[in-house]
Amino acid sequence: MTLLLISPVKLRRTRTPKNTLRIATLFCLAFLFGIAAPAQTVLELFDRNTPDQRVGEDLLADPRLEPFYHGVASGDPSPDGIILWTRVTPESAGPLVVSWELSADTAFSDLVQLGSVVADSSSDYTVNVPLSGLAEGTTYYYRFRALGKYSIIGRTRTASQDASQLRFAVVSCNNYPSGYFSSFGRIAERNDLDAVIHLGDFIYEYAEGEYGTGTGEGREMLEPENEILSLEDYRQRYAWYRLDPDLRRAMQQHPFIFVWDDHESANNSWTGGAQNHDPLTEGEWDDRRQRAAKVYFEWTPIRDDADYSIYRTFTFGDLAELRMLDTRLEGREEQLTDHLDPQVWAPDRTLLGEPQLEWFTEGLTESDARWKLVGNQVVFSPMILENFEAIYPGVQNQYLDTWMGYPGERTKILDTLEQNNINDVVFLTGDVHISLAFDVPEWDGDSLYYDATDGSGSRAVEFVCTSISSDNFDEVVGLFLSNLVEGLFKGENPHAAYNEFDRHGYFVLDLTDARAQADYFYVPTKLEQTLTEAFDQGWYTMTGENHLRPASGPAPPKPVQEIPAPDPTQDATGLNGVTNPGLFVWNIWPNPVTGNRVNVAFTLNMAAPVSLYWTDLNKTSSGLLYQGSLSSGHYTLELDLPAGAAGPGFLEFRMPGHTVLRKIVRF
Repeated sequence: MTLLLISPVKLRRTRTPKNTLRIATLFCLAFLFGIAAPAQTVLELFDRNTPDQRVGEDLLADPRLEPFYHGVASGDPSPDGIILWTRVTPESAGPLVVSWELSADTAFSDLVQLGSVVADSSSDYTVNVPLSGLAEGTTYYYRFRALGKYSIIGRTRTASQDASQLRFAVVSCNNYPSGYFSSFGRIAERNDLDAVIHLGDFIYEYAEGEYGTGTGEGREMLEPENEILSLEDYRQRYAWYRLDPDLRRAMQQHPFIFVWDDHESANNSWTGGAQNHDPLTEGEWDDRRQRAAKVYFEWTPIRDDADYSIYRTFTFGDLAELRMLDTRLEGREEQLTDHLDPQVWAPDRTLLGEPQLEWFTEGLTESDARWKLVGNQVVFSPMILENFEAIYPGVQNQYLDTWMGYPGERTKILDTLEQNNINDVVFLTGDVHISLAFDVPEWDGDSLYYDATDGSGSRAVEFVCTSISSDNFDEVVGLFLSNLVEGLFKGENPHAAYNEFDRHGYFVLDLTDARAQADYFYVPTKLEQTLTEAFDQGWYTMTGENHLRPASGPAPPKPVQEIPAPDPTQDATGLNGVTNPGLFVWNIWPNPVTGNRVNVAFTLNMAAPVSLYWTDLNKTSSGLLYQGSLSSGHYTLELDLPAGAAGPGFLEFRMPGHTVLRKIVRF
């Protein structure tokens, strides 16, 4: 089909999934040449025939949120502080002032603090505001203002120091093309969480079609389409993920505690490289690692660190202390590839690196908290997989990326617990896309020093969360084989109290002085957005036991439920009184433009004739660039402007009853 009247037009059009949702094609996030201008993103359109269904009204980039399309977030709670985050999508390049307000109520009638910061392209127009001087264990509400408009209101909470009950949602591995993020939507609806602990793989670095594509209807598209390598690539990928409505709601309602795993840089990363990095074609690893870390600190609400170090401690009074480890980039030696290699058992082989190991073991030894929580990316417990080899050859070699590949250092940690009589250590783990719950004994490669009848030999417990959407075992090997493997795994690993290889979700960690319990919740499918979840099982350990027992049901919620932050995207008009227009222009790039070629991205919410005109304010050129009748959906056009002099001009988008002007400066 030819869409050309005057100038060449390149059209990227919607792919329509088989289900009732009509999904718009997702378009390229772009940056101004040379100045890393903002990446604007996508509007995802749904069938409007069921307006009473909230899922049917979600917009990935809702015009009512302008210019804060990526929402708000908070993180790294301390007893007297929190970090507030947002990202502004400006109308043009250059610094801009972003003000913020913190209040004790959603009406902002009881302001606690306020201030302003400057956002610019050096941080991709992201804003991280560290606050202090707040009351411990207190819920606050916050918002930002820029370019004359307010952001949505966020809810956050400082770390409780005198709590009788703490509750955390624990998540990992949200891969966009693998499926929807419905679990984040369910987490957003909880009103008694102290924080959400994200254990890594917040984004995935692969190119479109390389990993997890095809399992999620309508989620195949990625921006950028290529594997992310440059600073702009990483920024675009985070911007893409952060538009997901379920993720946006969860980050709006709760503070997050983040740590990265490997895919925030590249698969199976270590200090000197990664499995998915080829220095011959992709440049020096240190450069890529530095770019990935910089963007991670831009796009997550995390404490600033000049060296991009992310292992750190969070205190929650006498009840809990949380240590977040970096098992990827801080000190990890390169993964071995053969589990029979004697170097696997070398006592000085390190996953954490000596400085982090010393910080970790000293912290455990000196802690006065009842529960010593460990945010840990890869499985710590022994995983005996010898019977797997018959049906899944090479599986033991694949798990050398976990602590199974560094047993000498694991032994040092377990010896520290035993020698110092340290109990009540709880490892919180992600990475493997399956749910597990372990007693943690020692294993020397031949013998497991553990008695399943009473849990003797266990020195800690470990809860492993499945993925939000990344492919789990049944999606890799099939459901029949997955069920077979579950049985084999339990037979070889008597210290594994619970395993679930086939579902997606998260767990809630509930802490009291007497008990630590993990309750596992799953969504019915990742192939479409859903509004429901189901409790599967809960497992707990009592103080001093280091041994898991089955719970009769989920732990009771807190008696006090906090007021949620209002969500204007659920209203008819919403934020700043802006309604959803029939035609919405999302991005024009590059701008300023050198030469004549320019890209535009826009969304139609109804079938209509559309015309695009160029008007040069210097009156040296003008004309019709495109005209056609289009169905509802999302469009990206590549246009050649008429030849003309340098200076300002306007693109005019026309449809019946609606006209949009966008300024372009030509160099």
